[in-house]
Amino acid sequence: MSLKKTKSNFLSLLFLLIFYINCSIVIKNNYSNYHSPNFICSEMPGWDRNPKGYQSYLLAWGALREKYNTSNKNIKTSRIVFVGNSLIQLFTEDLISKEFPGLDIQNRGIGGDTTYLLLERLEDNVIALKPQIIVLEIGGNDLIQGKCISYIEDNFKKIIKFIQTNLPDTKIILMSVPPTSVSDLNSIVPIYNTTLLNIANQSKNITYIEVWNEMREKNTPNIKKELTRERDKIHFNELGYSTWGKLIRPYLK
Repeated sequence: MSLKKTKSNFLSLLFLLIFYINCSIVIKNNYSNYHSPNFICSEMPGWDRNPKGYQSYLLAWGALREKYNTSNKNIKTSRIVFVGNSLIQLFTEDLISKEFPGLDIQNRGIGGDTTYLLLERLEDNVIALKPQIIVLEIGGNDLIQGKCISYIEDNFKKIIKFIQTNLPDTKIILMSVPPTSVSDLNSIVPIYNTTLLNIANQSKNITYIEVWNEMREKNTPNIKKELTRERDKIHFNELGYSTWGKLIRPYLK
């Protein structure tokens, strides 16, 4: 392995470490319950419950954004780009190669990413590669942080508009937010996913993929136990990415 690739992999692993440390402080046993009578949503960027942690996170987020920018300058273009939060970032190069052999795919996921942060990096991290297909999954962290549904929806519409303005012929594959092992999240995610479906139905060149039913336990809103990571209530394992691969593959041909 080249020194450059070793350094790149180290930066990605370092980011994930910082991400998990910060997020464990912010969201551990402290998820937003949209159904609580005392719940008040937020329309401001950031982590309301941990502003200092958010500033540390932004430093790591910016470093990974620049890493992607440097890579983009070297590769110039990519037919397919995956972009979004940690669920995208953890769709690692080896898993992508396994699920989509021979396809030109670049992963531009950043753990902890939100709709408002993705808007900031969309042009240089994604649009710059002039992809023909964009696979997008975003919004779960907005819900974890208790952002107003209308605020997330407005940001998401801006993301779609920006892509379609700059790349009018590019196909967008829109992934729904999957189930987790967190009841507070599982109670609000289907409502958010309905919002995404409505946006997809009102737009051209967008394919909506519903992963919720494929990944949840029968008769419950929780993710299937065989898809979970040990001691991780949010992210899923390799079998979960095989589920994603099965659903996405037909649309990448």
